Amino acid sequence: MACSSASAVNMKVDYNTIPKPYSLELTRQGVYELDNTSYITYPERQPDLEVYAVMLQDYIEQMTGIFVETGYTDATEAEERSIYLHLDDSLPQEEFRLYVTPQSISLASGGQSGMAYGVQYLRKILAPMATFTSSKGISHYDDIDNASYSKVGSTLSLDFPTADVVYRPKMEARNVMLDKRFLHLSNREFETIVDIISLHGFNRLVTNQELTDKQIQYAKVNGIEISKDYESILYSAMTNIGNATDLEETDFGIEGSASFDRLFDHIRVASTYAVTYDDDFQKVVAQLLPGLAILSEHQWTHSMEFNRVEMLQRLETLSQLYTHCKYPFSEDVYMINTSPRIDYEAKKVMLSMSTLDKTPVFWSVNGSDAMLVLGEVELKSSCELVATSTRKVLGNREYTTQVDFNKATLQKVDCSKDYLFGNSSEEKLVNLVNALKSSSEFPMNEWVYLLGHDITIDITLDKVQKVSTVGINHRIDKTLNCSEIKDIKILLSTDGKSFNEVYSSDKPYPDTPTGDCQLLCKFKSQKAKMVRIVVNPSSEDTMPHIAIDEISVN
Repeated sequence: MACSSASAVNMKVDYNTIPKPYSLELTRQGVYELDNTSYITYPERQPDLEVYAVMLQDYIEQMTGIFVETGYTDATEAEERSIYLHLDDSLPQEEFRLYVTPQSISLASGGQSGMAYGVQYLRKILAPMATFTSSKGISHYDDIDNASYSKVGSTLSLDFPTADVVYRPKMEARNVMLDKRFLHLSNREFETIVDIISLHGFNRLVTNQELTDKQIQYAKVNGIEISKDYESILYSAMTNIGNATDLEETDFGIEGSASFDRLFDHIRVASTYAVTYDDDFQKVVAQLLPGLAILSEHQWTHSMEFNRVEMLQRLETLSQLYTHCKYPFSEDVYMINTSPRIDYEAKKVMLSMSTLDKTPVFWSVNGSDAMLVLGEVELKSSCELVATSTRKVLGNREYTTQVDFNKATLQKVDCSKDYLFGNSSEEKLVNLVNALKSSSEFPMNEWVYLLGHDITIDITLDKVQKVSTVGINHRIDKTLNCSEIKDIKILLSTDGKSFNEVYSSDKPYPDTPTGDCQLLCKFKSQKAKMVRIVVNPSSEDTMPHIAIDEISVN
C-alpha cells in the first residue's frame, strides 16, 4: 500500500515489547495522536537530553515519515501536543516511566542510560511491523503495511492509548561479550552492534578493540558501558550460577585467545547459544547463563573465516533471548541422559514425545553436551539423535549425536531448589550444569522414560514383512512415578504414509501389573513396513512417565 498526502493512515501502538515493561497500566482515557503537530521538548536546564530528542526525532521520521520539531522548554511538565523528555532524581538510573495522556507524552528517567532505553522503547512501539535484521546484518524496520510516506505533508498518525508504563531492568549485569579475536570491527559495524544491544536492553559491551573517543561516547549515549575486563565479567557470570562448575579463579590468569577458548569450552554447555526457541521470539524457552552473551567465531560458523553478518544476526537473536525477563518454564523440567551407542534390531526408531504445558526437556549426551527441546524428539537407530519440532534448534543448525535406545533416562529436575538467584518461581533458572554433574540426583539406568500423553513410537522395519505381535517390556514403579499403560493402539503401514489400526485396548493387561512386566499385543497377521504404537499412561498427573526397556515386533 502506498500512502500519499491525500490518504489517511491511522495505527495504534502496542506497549507489549521484549523486554516486557516492569508494569503496564492502560488508563483508558483516550489516545494521544502522534502526527505532524506533535513536537519533542526537554528542559532547558537539562541540555544533555538534546541528543535523545534528536534521536527520537530521527526514529519517528525513519519509521513513520512523520517529522516532528525538537527544542528545549522552560516548562516543568509536558505541554499540549508535546513529547516531554526529562530526568527525575527519584527514579533509578536505568529506569524510565512513560506516561501518556490524550494531550501529551511524558518520558522520565533516572539517568541518561534510562533515557536511552526509553527512547529505544518508543522506537520499538512505533514500528508494529518491525524486523530487526536485514540481509546485511543492519538493524532496520519494514515500512508499515509496505507503505511509503512522504516526509512533509503525510497524513499518517499513530495513536498511543493512554497508559502508565514503567521499565525497570531485572538484572543489573546485562553483558554482551565479543571474542578477543574480534579486533577490527569497522565504525559502522561497531555502531550497529551498539544499536542492536541498546535496542534490546543490554548495558555493557566487553571488547578488546581499541575504540575512539567518539565510539565510546556513541556507546555511552546509547546506555552502553565499554569494558575490556573479560576475566571479571566471566567470573561474575560463573558465580551467578552458584559456582556450579569446576572452574577456578586461576583459570582466568592465562592471557590470549587460548584462555578464552578454554573458558568457552568450560561454559559451552550453559552458554546462551545452546537453546531452542519458538519462531515467535516472545515465547523464548530458555536462557541458560544469565548475565552473559558470548560471540565466538567457532560458535557461529563452521569455517575459519569470521562471518560478520552471521555474528550480527546471531547477536540479534541472543539479545531477544537474553532480554526476555520472565522465566517461561512451568515448574517441571526434565533431563534425559543417553549412552553413545545404539543396539536395536530395527533400522529406525522414533520416539515422538509430547511435552505438556510446553515443559522443556533437557538432553545430555554422556554429560558432555546439552540443549533444551520443546516439541518432538526423534531417536533414530541410524546412530543419531535429532531434536525436531516446528521450532528452531540451536539457531538454524540441526543437533545430532549417537545414542543408545536402551540406555537413556529421563529424570525430573527439582526446580524448587535455588540453583540460581531468584525470589519467585518465575525468577528461578535451573542450573543445568550442576544437574549434569550431580550423578547422585540423576542416576543413570537402562530405561527410557517417556513423558506425556498420546506418546507415539514409530518403528521402521528392515523390509515389508508380516507382523502379528508387538511386545513392550516396561517397568511400573510408583515411587518413580512410572505408570502402567492405560490404553494402547497399534497401527501398521506399508508405505509410512497411510496407517491401518489393527489393535486397540483400554485394558491391555490380563491382571494387575507390577514391577518389570511385558505387555503383549496380538492381532491378525498383516504386512507392514512401519509399526506405530500410541500409548497413554494411566496416571492422571500432569507429568506421567512410561519407562520402556525394549520393544519387540514379530
